[in-house]
Amino acid sequence: MDNQSSDGTRALVGEFPHVRLISNDKNVGFSKANNMAVDKSAGKYVLFLNPDVIVDPNAIDDLITCLERDEKLGIVAPRLLYNNGEIQESVRRYPNLWVQTIARLPVFKKFFQSIHDSYLMRDWDHRSSRIVDWVIGAAMLCKKEDFNRIGKFDEDFFLYCEDVDLCYRFVKHGLFVLYCADVSFIHQYQMKSSTSLSKLTFVHLFSIVKFYLKHPELVLRKVR
Repeated sequence: MDNQSSDGTRALVGEFPHVRLISNDKNVGFSKANNMAVDKSAGKYVLFLNPDVIVDPNAIDDLITCLERDEKLGIVAPRLLYNNGEIQESVRRYPNLWVQTIARLPVFKKFFQSIHDSYLMRDWDHRSSRIVDWVIGAAMLCKKEDFNRIGKFDEDFFLYCEDVDLCYRFVKHGLFVLYCADVSFIHQYQMKSSTSLSKLTFVHLFSIVKFYLKHPELVLRKVR
């Protein structure tokens, strides 16, 4: 899926005739672009993968195996690693508005570090698998049938919060989210929306507002 890229992606993909490329003439946003790709897909499973993720081909089969272990699983996500092999914090508890405020304003983290740590699930070993509230959308696998039944990505989210919204809706439909630590992908991650004030910062904040308007029950929810 090419969302109006300007980095030569289209030409590069053209060198691989077995790869089908869907190109948009304008950036329609993460949610809509991924929904378009799913609509064109023909397989049983869909793997949402950011372009900065490196995957061992065998790892995809391993992730499918994780998903098929239990019919109550809706989404499975691998353990994400930085280039140096360190584990990336890719799972979260549902955020309330206070947690989001702490996350966006680093000065608050100093005084409320325990709350932020709980949100990032630093109270357990990320080398072990477990059911979680939600996973970041850099890499997650589900069945196409379930994805369509849940209602796909909410296209009101141009970028950011579409992952937590999707996971939350899966859980509300009785399907769980599994962090599968037995499978690892490499994520060349850059936190673009929070390292400096930019257009993406405001896009992120706008998505947060939309998320709480859609799920007001989470505004004051206690982070477990």
